[in-house]
Amino acid sequence: MDRDLMLLEKEIDSQKEKLNRLVVKGLDNEDTLKLSCQLDKLINEYYKILLYGKVKSS
Repeated sequence: MDRDLMLLEKEIDSQKEKLNRLVVKGLDNEDTLKLSCQLDKLINEYYKILLYGKVKSS
């Protein structure tokens, strides 16, 4: 597996854990929304790389 994909996978897992901790604590607020949006972007980037190969960062 590509090194960039592995790093991205680790970052996704880390963001998921942070988000889950906040939601479990009942802290469903602006911070969880921001974290959720960041997580969506990371996941989208991950799948773009999987589908199309390396993607240039904008």
